[in-house]
Amino acid sequence: MSKNKEFQRVNESGLVNVVDEEEAGKVPLHYCAGKWYGPNRDGGFSPMKDTQAGVLLGQHGFSRSQKNENGNTPAEIIMLWLMQNRAVNYAGPLAGYPVGPHLSGSQRILVTEALNLVKVGKSGNPKHWQTIQTLIQSLLDDEQHDQITVFYVWLAASLRHLYERIERPGELPFQHCPALALFGEFQSGKTDSAYSSCRACCC
Repeated sequence: MSKNKEFQRVNESGLVNVVDEEEAGKVPLHYCAGKWYGPNRDGGFSPMKDTQAGVLLGQHGFSRSQKNENGNTPAEIIMLWLMQNRAVNYAGPLAGYPVGPHLSGSQRILVTEALNLVKVGKSGNPKHWQTIQTLIQSLLDDEQHDQITVFYVWLAASLRHLYERIERPGELPFQHCPALALFGEFQSGKTDSAYSSCRACCC
């Protein structure tokens, strides 16, 4: 922190000021509901405790031992600044969004895992496709109306839009999909079918 006595440490709104916001902003930490989220080796974000977040701040050059005249270390001050400026309303996996922070309306979210698309064909798992295909055909089979072809055409357009969003992050809006509700008796396969369908259809 600056040794300048005239530096305003807290603004009129009660938010903590830091001397170098650019350096503070480089720390890849986000805060949500009492937990910190920092980068992991898979390219996503994992939850961290306060002590682990402090270690990461130390690795970024913010002292965890040298206290100012108010009894606070640079790491503690940056941690509070991050809580006030990097807090998100939701942190977790979210289909259709790349890893990282996003703004959805007025809500700030942190996507912690990369999208894992179901691959069909020689390089994919045919069992996944068989489950999805059976579900689609059993739900949409109609002798008078070819609903299945219409659904596949819509699904192909949605998948194309998804790949474009992945290749050009931030340029294209999120395209919402219709909701799918499954009803049935206990242990009738609802959970497995819903999981496979959501992985295949989210765009």
